Amino acid sequence: MQLDDPLIFISYASEDRPRVTPFVDYLTRAGLDTWLDVRRIKGGANWDIEIRRALDKCQIIVVFISNKSVSKRGFVQREMKLALEKAEEKLVDDIYVVPVILDSDAPYPDQLKGIQYISADDDDCNDKLLDAIRHQLDRLGASVQQAQQDASLTWTFSKYKESQNGIPGYEIEFRAIKFESEKYEHVHEIGEVIKGDLVRCAMDFRSTIMNPVPEHFNYGQDRYSRTNTLDVTCSEPRIVGRMLSISYMSDTYYAGAAHPNHHSSSYVFVLDPLHVIQRLESLFNKEEDALVVIRDEARRQLLAPREGEDPAYSLDEEWVHRGTESWDHFRTFGFSEEGLELTFDPYQVAAYAYGHQFVRIEYRLIDNLLKREIRSTLDRPQYF
Repeated sequence: MQLDDPLIFISYASEDRPRVTPFVDYLTRAGLDTWLDVRRIKGGANWDIEIRRALDKCQIIVVFISNKSVSKRGFVQREMKLALEKAEEKLVDDIYVVPVILDSDAPYPDQLKGIQYISADDDDCNDKLLDAIRHQLDRLGASVQQAQQDASLTWTFSKYKESQNGIPGYEIEFRAIKFESEKYEHVHEIGEVIKGDLVRCAMDFRSTIMNPVPEHFNYGQDRYSRTNTLDVTCSEPRIVGRMLSISYMSDTYYAGAAHPNHHSSSYVFVLDPLHVIQRLESLFNKEEDALVVIRDEARRQLLAPREGEDPAYSLDEEWVHRGTESWDHFRTFGFSEEGLELTFDPYQVAAYAYGHQFVRIEYRLIDNLLKREIRSTLDRPQYF
């Protein structure tokens, strides 16, 4: 295992590469781990999965904005679109965006409104960019440290990676987590449960090496075009009262497929007494009443017009309804200070190109439906 270093993702239009590269070189010389596509994606590797893997792992996204990268419909570069989608998913908790304006007359994207930008015209632009990144990393570190202190437990991440050449071969990478606490006696078991599931997935994935497919692959091919890939990352844990939530994202690519598969999963634990919440419906007194509230609010949010978005890209109502019909459709969940968080995989409520979809059910909608012991665990008000 090896500990993770903060990763800085560089998002830019390919036409701007000559102007962006000096910034990246400066950040690299300053000791930061920067991710630039042309330097990190190996020949033959799947572009889509490599970009998404980097975005899942990064702590900072530096977005370079120019007249070439912006159009009336927004960012025309797919990489930038993915980066901004990832920022929208995690901006509040995990990922921070640092915009850099390369052209002073470039339109500022709606997705970044409210975020302070840096101008490349400034003489000290390099220093401002480095200071902004360090500030955000310090802010993230302080936020995590405060969360750990408030919860009376600590956690650390470690990375596991292995690969095997074959026809096809495989490459596995996952992020494990370790918990420690003087207050909660069994909290270390959380990491053991999660790591056990990750190792089981790795074992299943390794089995592909035992089933060569010589009619489709051979050792004369580029290695990355005949390699199955499994990459699993996780977010920072969220702790509300004595309820702990962790979300995982897995990217799986089978050599020769049209695109990778993206799957979300979650773990929710009560810290005292330590146990796992297996099913969302188990938290409510009247499951059917809770399902109606959660289903209706999820559909409302998924179908609501989104600011700055082309109406042509809104979600299909029939698809959304089909993917939010039963409790089985709400398997990836967790809790934040604001409410119940739900994640929907590609194809569940929209086409693959739309990526994951996210919904937050505010506590005010479900407080009176939660079981009394669950409200106590979440430090929510009691209803009699």
